[in-house]
Amino acid sequence: MSLLSPEPATARAQVLVIGVGNPDRGDDAIGPLLLDRLRGALSREVSVGQVELLDAYQLQPEHALDLRGRRRSIVVDAAATGPAPFTHVPVVPDTGAAITTHSLSPGALAAVHQRLFGVAPVLTALAVRGEDFGLGVPLSTAGAQHLEAALAWLESQLRMTRAGETLAAAHRPCSARLRTKRLLICDGLTIAAKRDYDTRPR
Repeated sequence: MSLLSPEPATARAQVLVIGVGNPDRGDDAIGPLLLDRLRGALSREVSVGQVELLDAYQLQPEHALDLRGRRRSIVVDAAATGPAPFTHVPVVPDTGAAITTHSLSPGALAAVHQRLFGVAPVLTALAVRGEDFGLGVPLSTAGAQHLEAALAWLESQLRMTRAGETLAAAHRPCSARLRTKRLLICDGLTIAAKRDYDTRPR
């Protein structure tokens, strides 16, 4: 089967969760930390190949290959602004985004998938509100609380997915958008995390 076939040559988990973040920058560790917690909470689902968990320092074009053949995928990242404790919204391919070799937004990643395989991935962005992203600082109290709330929601949704239910309720449409490099706000909801306002190095 071709590398660019819409379906991978080997069977893979129906659900993929990508935790994005830098563990050395305070609340930017929320994505990887949430995945660590999921490994314990969903050990059975992971061990039998129903759910796959993937750590990522940042989203890259190659992650489009990881999205291929999934029933649905979720990108978890910390957000420097937006509602607390978290927001979850479906990702629409951002066909106008500049595709670079690194540091893609979820929308740009979905656009890469669509360009390669001809279909948009079923992708959800889970943006968890962070407060302190300083180099070498620990997870903030607020960040830890928001992580727990996001973990509870995501764990329940993954178990629902295993039971054949939908991942999340319908989201309101985007009637007003504020686009930055990696942030898209629709009616006050953070769709993708961290961009122009966040210039700390990855």
